[in-house]
Amino acid sequence: AGAFIMALFSTKYNFGIYYSAAFIVFFLTEYFLSKQNRKPLITNTFVTFIPMMILFFFYIYYPHNRSGAFLKMISETRISGPSIFRFEGLTYYLKAMSIYMGKPVFIVIAVTFLVSLLEFGKNRKIRYLVISAAVILFLNTLLRQKIYRYTFMIYPQVFLLASYQIAKIRIKDSIRIFLVIFLFSYA
Repeated sequence: AGAFIMALFSTKYNFGIYYSAAFIVFFLTEYFLSKQNRKPLITNTFVTFIPMMILFFFYIYYPHNRSGAFLKMISETRISGPSIFRFEGLTYYLKAMSIYMGKPVFIVIAVTFLVSLLEFGKNRKIRYLVISAAVILFLNTLLRQKIYRYTFMIYPQVFLLASYQIAKIRIKDSIRIFLVIFLFSYA
């Protein structure tokens, strides 16, 4: 997790922040759902959080000071897109995903995501993918400046969930291959 977050911070810092937040929420969810020893989960949370903070400050201040640009970005008053306090603001990125994916693929993704929610308590891998997609969607919704391309960070998680759910379907392999090709041909 630490190496993954380090790589994301070196590409663009909001990726690192989003995925670090997803890891932290995932570890906290595991903590509350776990009936075993919880000490490793607390350790994992700090092992994720501490590198995130170190790399964040490293990115901001090295090789030159970017703190002014970062503070300007946070406090930017330019608003594009609807407010989060309206229905359009809450569904903005879902609409963006349906536009970029196409309606048929979005319907498949939405159905497989809902099916994955049913397995949330049973499967740890599904739980991580659902949490990370939800955290990224939530953090993007809070942004004042809404741009369709911000949904691209959610695609790996939702496509992995869709592939997993399609692979579980008890049908002929030819139909399953057709569904996977159909899903990824529109993406």
